[in-house]
Amino acid sequence: MTDEPQSGGGMASAARGNPVTEPLSIGDAGALIAAVATLVAGSTATIMSRLDENTRAATERWRLHDVEAERNRAAMETRFVKVEAVLEAHLQIANEHFAKDRDEDLVMDARIRPVRTGAAWLVGNWRSILLLAFGSLGFLAVLADILTRYLGGTT
Repeated sequence: MTDEPQSGGGMASAARGNPVTEPLSIGDAGALIAAVATLVAGSTATIMSRLDENTRAATERWRLHDVEAERNRAAMETRFVKVEAVLEAHLQIANEHFAKDRDEDLVMDARIRPVRTGAAWLVGNWRSILLLAFGSLGFLAVLADILTRYLGGTT
């Protein structure tokens, strides 16, 4: 063991090459705390001022962004109205063209379709007419048989 006092003071005094042989006094500790508090307060003030500047700059950027967005929306709406007007004009022309074609088709169909008469309908549906007639006669025959048995009493 050596009789030399241990050096204290940490890395700061060792970095300066001044070994500290005495402990830190209360006044020195208070001065050190005051210096650190001053540094922290200065850093805090710098950080807060930078945050305020950034907030003001961001507010201005967003204001400019909103103005630009409104201008773009108005320009898009103007373009949309122009395109919509052109599309409506084309749609009206197309509808008129289709209506004209449809009318011409109806006129042509009326000219070439044969006129239907009752005789033509009878010729086209004679099978259905005979089926209806025989079905009705059969129904009436069954009905007459039921009524004669019920009313006449014969078995």
